[in-house]
Formats: sequence, C-alpha cells, structure tokens
Amino acid sequence: MWSHCKKKEVKIQTFKISLLLELSPQESVLLEQSLVPLALSGFAVSPFGGSTFAVDSIPECLSEDQVEKVVREILDRLALFGKRGQNEEILRDVCQVVSEQASMPYEQELGQFEMDCLLAQWEELDSPMASIKDLPLLVEFSQQELEKRLRR
Repeated sequence: MWSHCKKKEVKIQTFKISLLLELSPQESVLLEQSLVPLALSGFAVSPFGGSTFAVDSIPECLSEDQVEKVVREILDRLALFGKRGQNEEILRDVCQVVSEQASMPYEQELGQFEMDCLLAQWEELDSPMASIKDLPLLVEFSQQELEKRLRR
C-alpha cells in the first residue's frame, strides 16, 4: 500500500451514494487537516455540513463496512501523535491502518494462487526483509532449532 500511495497509484472503489460519518468537533478538525494524505491513499472525503463528512471513495482493498473503523483509527493516531501538517507521516499512518484492516484473518488459509500472488508482490517491492513496522518478515532457523521448537 505504501509504495502505491507514494506513486499515487492506489486503486479505489467509488460509492454510488456517499457514506456519511458524524464526527466530534475535534475529529472534524483533524480530518480536515488530513484530507490531502487521505486523498493520496484512495479516500475521497469532503465536508458535508457541521461535523459530518461524506466519503465517496475508499481504497479497493477495504470494504464499505470497514470505513468508519478505519477513519476513526486514523484520527486516533493523529490525535495521539500530533502529526498535524506532516503529510508524509500522516500518509504512512493511513497506509498502515488500511493495510492492517485489509489483511486477512489469521485462521484463513491461502490457496497456491494467492501465495504466488503475494510472493510476486513481495518481489515487486524488492523483497524487503522487514515490515513497515520494522518487524522481520523472514526468520531463519537451523535444523536443530527447528526440531527443538517443534518438539513439545
């Protein structure tokens, strides 16, 4: 998601009827200050009146029922970390929240096609060894360590 945001290539889905979000006055101010990074990440959000905002499009990887939760989580991060006016940091937070919400549940299994697609996307990103949170993506175990961990 981050690489697509930076290249302004985020695939979006547009709603026929806008989704309306009712926010607190503080959330409204934060959202208004973050409209540019939100737009770069696939959200078309505009003031609708008072502290209500209309959402006309979202990143394709999200579903309609996730919109309010994602927007509120983004606003919570902005309020917590005080990133007003820091569009690059806000954009990174937006991408991270969207990626976390769009990820699949841990109990869901992937088929061979999905695994191949994920590996191809990983290679397209130059095979990073760490996630956006700097967590290792690959871990190497010796045969002995693997056997030790698998014995219960």
